[in-house]
Amino acid sequence: MSDESPNYYQTRGLKSLIEAYGDNPVEVSELNFRHALIKAIPSLFAFVLFAVPFTFSFYTSGWLNWTSITFAVLFGLLALKGLNAMMQLLSHINYKVLVYRDRLIIQRNAQIQEIAWDDVQDVYVKTSAGRNHTRYSWMPGYPKHVFMRTDTPLMDFHSEWTAVVLSDGSKVFVTGFLIDYSDISWAIQGEVNSRRYDSAFERFDSGQSVTFGPMTLHPDGIEIDDEKVPWKQHFCSWFDNGKLVNVSQDNEAIGPYYTTDYFPNVALLSKMISDISERYESQRPKQTED
Repeated sequence: MSDESPNYYQTRGLKSLIEAYGDNPVEVSELNFRHALIKAIPSLFAFVLFAVPFTFSFYTSGWLNWTSITFAVLFGLLALKGLNAMMQLLSHINYKVLVYRDRLIIQRNAQIQEIAWDDVQDVYVKTSAGRNHTRYSWMPGYPKHVFMRTDTPLMDFHSEWTAVVLSDGSKVFVTGFLIDYSDISWAIQGEVNSRRYDSAFERFDSGQSVTFGPMTLHPDGIEIDDEKVPWKQHFCSWFDNGKLVNVSQDNEAIGPYYTTDYFPNVALLSKMISDISERYESQRPKQTED
């Protein structure tokens, strides 16, 4: 957490929680108003573009009238997005997130959510930019404290968010409107993954399979969409253009390439694949140069 912590002592409810759990969370952040406003600018500008052809449609006739109506409809759809962007911005005016070792606290205006890490099942890292405009990178961080980072350029006007899935299936979203959003997202992923790492490997080592979305890690191999390859035939896995790529020793793709947002706890998945592959390193056939 940075030395210049945000001023998050603003509501009585939040202040009481801070008094109960301590004023030194792992990470804390609040709304980055400039960042959120920049994200909303393109859609908000559509209001102006909508108003001009809409007004012209009342004072023109013939082909010019139909042209004005067409542009009014097109920009009207963008204007609706602008309205939604403004509503999102207003709903995050008093937006704060605190990450503790045992829980997550989120404040949106007067609403406060308190989530124990033991109640969290999965965490997804998502972005509206899609794989062509986003770079995903996996970082091991602390031992078993792994996380995934998205890098979406600010001027691309796309949003990022971290989705926390609770044990009852409900979801809580932490949006990229925060100051130092990446630090908050890393901390959330790290707290979830560090708890799930040991239990996932305990199941794996006891002979059980561990599933991450469309991929299943079996004790005897890796499977994607019913295509299974023994671990000793697995060559490597990596992230390429927002997709998880898995390749066999024969340099053949293992199953289809899925974008990373299909996988819960994708950083933990990557870490498990890496650790399991190391176990089978000595059993793999040696590649010889031609």
